[in-house]
Amino acid sequence: MNIRHDRKGQLLINLFKAEIVNRRLYKVADKIEVLPAKTDPQAVAGHKQLVARLCRRFERRADRIGNSVENFRETLIGRGAGSFL
Repeated sequence: MNIRHDRKGQLLINLFKAEIVNRRLYKVADKIEVLPAKTDPQAVAGHKQLVARLCRRFERRADRIGNSVENFRETLIGRGAGSFL
């Protein structure tokens, strides 16, 4: 059972690579902003702010998941389950 939790934690960490996800979010945002840039520059500025806010939220969430996994791992090691990790 501990092995399953550790594997789940590894998967979460590997899936939540903030820099990779953020890079993709900005690429998509750039494509979305092309049309409004010609007609409504303020909308583009607002959109850029929303994308930046989303990226910061994602980074914080990824950090919290990483910390939770690390705390769980340390708890298991402290209980003598280190051989399973």
